Amino acid sequence: VRCDGAAGPALIGLEVQTPTGPASGTIEADDPYDTLARLQNTGCLARSVDRIATFSLPDRLRTEGAGEAQRAWIDIAVRPTGEGDDSLSIAQVLGTTLLSAEGALNWAFTAEITASDPPTTIELPVRPARCDQHAGAEDKRGTIIPLEITTSDGWSGLYELRSGQQLKDDLFAYFTERCGLG
Repeated sequence: VRCDGAAGPALIGLEVQTPTGPASGTIEADDPYDTLARLQNTGCLARSVDRIATFSLPDRLRTEGAGEAQRAWIDIAVRPTGEGDDSLSIAQVLGTTLLSAEGALNWAFTAEITASDPPTTIELPVRPARCDQHAGAEDKRGTIIPLEITTSDGWSGLYELRSGQQLKDDLFAYFTERCGLG
């Protein structure tokens, strides 16, 4: 992706063999669903965020209690790069098909983070978004945590944090225990 504002329409280069010999040319990509623009924004947002701070999900889920009374937190480590004065704003953290905030669909978490800030942790109390076997069995993206972010250089959108295998396993075990599905 090009994030310098110089990106124009997506062009496809063609090289073909015809009965009269080789031919080449370019055509503009047809993009009726704005997929290329979305991918461009996602890539540039990720580059911008990564210049400001690193966000890391924990290896393991923090829990207390047991059974349907069990409670859990995802602790997101935020490590600003220390380089420059660029900043980002987190407008909220969105719930997923598998996980929600305690008492709401999304986490009403807001923050301003500058590259020169000290490291911090975002503590998200989680609960299952719903408690049916189908939710856990068919889940594809429920352990990917989306943060709604805007950066000081103008990029905005969803910045996704992907869970590692141990955290995924912990989240599914928590879902099963809290929902009484075990």
